[in-house]
Amino acid sequence: MKKNYDDIIHTDWQGSRTHEHMALTLRAKIFMPFAALKGFDELLKKTEEEVRQARQRGYADDSERTCTICMTTDR
Repeated sequence: MKKNYDDIIHTDWQGSRTHEHMALTLRAKIFMPFAALKGFDELLKKTEEEVRQARQRGYADDSERTCTICMTTDR
């Protein structure tokens, strides 16, 4: 039984006849990370710090304090 793509898996690729090869530096820009949620990382760090401080003050759980994320997402 023939496996999928056996007829083309070892074929040499000749490249595109209509498009030039993209420079590696330009290709890398396509895959650069980006911040889809601008400001989320800072908000998360701030909330983590608030949780840490609340635990140090002896709160039994985080529901006893005001949550920064809850305040910002309820708007």
